[in-house]
Order: sequence, then structure tokens, then C-alpha cells
Amino acid sequence: MLLRSLTVSSPEEVPASPLGRAVVRLFLAALRAVPAGLREALARTVGRAIFALGLRRKLTLEQLGWAFPSWNATERRRVAGRTYQHMASAALDAALSQNLSSEALASTVLREESLAIERALQGGRGVLLASGHFGNWELLGEGLTRQGIPLHAVVRPLKGAFNAEVVAGRVRAGMRLISPRNALRGTLAQLRRNQAVAVLFDQAIGGKHALFVPFFGRPAATTPLLSTAAMLSGAPVLVVLARRVGGVLHVQVEGPFPVPSTGNRARDLWAHTATLTEALERQIRGAPDQWLWLHRRWKLAPPPEEALRLELLALAADDERVRRLLSENGRLSHGYAPEMEALHRRNAARLAHLVDVYGWLGRTLAGEDGAEAAWRVVHNAIAEPALQRRCLPLLEAAAAAGEVSALLPAMLADRICYFEGRPQRYGTTVGWDGEGRLTPGPLETPEQVDARRATLGLPPLAALLQKGAGGEGEAPPADPQRHFADFEAWARRVGWRV
Repeated sequence: MLLRSLTVSSPEEVPASPLGRAVVRLFLAALRAVPAGLREALARTVGRAIFALGLRRKLTLEQLGWAFPSWNATERRRVAGRTYQHMASAALDAALSQNLSSEALASTVLREESLAIERALQGGRGVLLASGHFGNWELLGEGLTRQGIPLHAVVRPLKGAFNAEVVAGRVRAGMRLISPRNALRGTLAQLRRNQAVAVLFDQAIGGKHALFVPFFGRPAATTPLLSTAAMLSGAPVLVVLARRVGGVLHVQVEGPFPVPSTGNRARDLWAHTATLTEALERQIRGAPDQWLWLHRRWKLAPPPEEALRLELLALAADDERVRRLLSENGRLSHGYAPEMEALHRRNAARLAHLVDVYGWLGRTLAGEDGAEAAWRVVHNAIAEPALQRRCLPLLEAAAAAGEVSALLPAMLADRICYFEGRPQRYGTTVGWDGEGRLTPGPLETPEQVDARRATLGLPPLAALLQKGAGGEGEAPPADPQRHFADFEAWARRVGWRV
């Protein structure tokens, strides 16, 4: 089974006492009589009260702190408070949805934004919708159903009178629910009928089938249901999320995301699930207060034999995300962006702890890609001179033992020399000087640098300079002299220069 089996026979059957259901219905009936604006204000007041009482507040703040390391405590607390308010509003909307007319419910989702799902169904293989606890996921599903999308959702059975009303809203809208028990079989059956199947895949899922993929810089236990079903059925996979803007859901649809076909089934499933998770994270970062930060998303640890590798891959993936974003915005070579420095410091602190415990993380401990990810974290930790200097001899010893490539300590040594203002041996780190020229700075016996580079399998230095800083091909800074002066001041501030 791909999802945990539960004892409840159907997700449409919600255990709740008759008295409890009667009380909830009376409460909801009273709320329906309240004007919408006041009702929204009441829901947000409840959210603020829950936050003030401290329910999972510490967890929420900690998770936000890791995911957004450049935020200060005030910003984290502000977003956390808004998260609680949003969740209270979303819960109330879900409970009241069954009393909306078909037209009103369908109008909550902008029609033009759901057309991508209809187009995917034209292929005749059904469509898989990867979604999460973001915006208003309940109204998204119900709104799509009312627009004519034949929607089934894989959901865990719920308990309690309030949840009974939520589930009643799903069923009344026309949504059909698939139990976690034999979820893959149920999903494939509906895909064969050219139906849409939605999975909220941002919850911690245990069991032997769980895939630990990067999510906000940490490995997160994730269901492989979407990727497995896509691999077996050929159905397209779309990431579909609904961001709440006023009283309307702005649906974001990305994809389709094809499953890789390398011949390595386990790796293909992992890569595809990681790609879907990356798309989810991208949307959450656009409106972080609309995701369920109260959920203990990282409560499950990877298998011990894979834990180091997966953690290092997640750290490196987060680094690459920020680097790619800065490059797309033309900011990569224009100074050390605060969000990148904050992430590098966070990653460096975690790597330092791992090195304290295990020593250098080479192939034996972390696998080939994990060892390279560890090097990438320390290589980019330019705001932590002590860590780079400490790790260099460890890397050199690891290279001598065959645990890492000889290229890795050579590049770290060059980087340290560059920031200290000393001659590099291979010229692998470059930057913009005060004249707007890309340069490695001083070199040890410059006439021999290309020969030394060749021993490491590197192209001539001129090829690196043609690519641009970091190999990104970026234009020089608009004010080279100021850029260089800022760099020199930063190097002194963090401890590279005296």
C-alpha cells in the first residue's frame, strides 16, 4: 500500500456523535446569518486567538525560520500569525461550502484557469492533480467539480462533527473520494475511466514506500502515489494550487510533468516526486501565509543508511534554487544578495554540525552525489571563512583516500586564496574588478595555470572567463568601482581580510 491503511471503511464515512453534529450544524447555521465580511473577521479573530494560545506556535516559527533564513523574528511572527488567520478562514469556508449554490461554488474558481485540466483530459488517459494544503484546497476541489471536472480525491478518513460537515460539502459538490487503502489501485481505475484524481501530497507519509525529497532545504517524507500512477498509466501530472485573493481562488496550474525514463525505476520516481515538490514549494514561497506551517511536515526521518545523503542533497537543492532565482533576476553577480548569504550561513551551520559528528562526508558516508553536495555547501559558505579553512585539510585527506575527487579540495583552496587576496593555483574562482573585468585576481606562476588546470580535467582559464562569473554568463555590474569596494568591505567584515 502506498498510503497508510486506516480502520474506517470509507473516507465519506465520518465518525461523529449525533449531538456533536447537531451542535456544529446549529453553529454553522448561525454563522450563515452573519454578513460575509463580519464572518471573515470572526474567523480571523479565532485564528489570532489560537496563535496567542500557542497551539503549535513554536513549531510554526521554527519551520518558517528554517525555510526563510533571511527573515528576522518580527517577520516570522507576522507571517505565522497570518497563517493561523488564513487557516481559520479556510476551515470556515470549507464547512459552509455545502450551502453555496452550484453557480456560486463554481464561480469561486476562475474558469479560464481551470481549462488546462480539461485540455489534459482530452488525451483520454485521465489526469493526476498534485495539490497541497495551500490557499483553500477544499473550495478548489469543490469548485472544479461544479465546473464539470470529473474529480476524485485520495483522502484520509476524518473524524469529528466539524470534519463531517467538510466531507459532506465534498460529496454534495460531486467529488468522489478514494480511500488510502489500495489508493494506487483506486487511482489507476479512475484514470482508465478518463477521470481526474487529486492528491494532497504535502503531508508527512511514513512506510517503506515514502520518498524523502527536498522541500524547503530538508528531506521530507512524501507519497510516491502520483509518480507511480503516472508511470504505470501514462496520465499527465499537473500541479494545481489555489491562492486565495479576496473571495476568489486564483488557480495556478503547472505542467504537465513527465516521469523520467532512465531505466532506473526508483531513481525516476524519486526525481519526479522531487520535481513536483519543487513546483509546490515555488508556489508556497509566493504566499507563505497560505500554507499549513502548523503541520509537522519534517517529523519523519529518512532511513539511517540514506539520511546523510538526502539531507545534503536537500541543502544543495535549496542553494541552487536561490542561485537560479538570482540569475533569472540578473542579480547573481551584482553583490552578495542578503537572501543568499542567509541561506549559505544556515547551510554552513548545519554542515559544521555534521562534520563535527562524522568528519568529512565522502562517498562512503554520503554517496557520490551526497559527497558532491557537501562540497558545494562548504564551497558556497563564503561568509564563513573559519568553516572553509577548517574543511580544506579534511577535503584534502578525503581526496587522498579516494573519498572525493581531487578537483574539490583544489577548488576550495582556490576560493580561500581568492577571498584572502592571495594567488590562486588553478584560477577556479573569478569575480569583477574595479574596471568591470572578470578576473581570478593574482595567480601562482600564471604561465603554468592552464597546465595545472588540465591535470584536473579543467579547460583553459580563458574559457571560464568567457562564461562569466560562476559560469552564468552575466553582464558586469553597472558600477564596477562601487561593486569592488563593496566586495572589499564585505571581505573585511566577515573575516577574510585583516
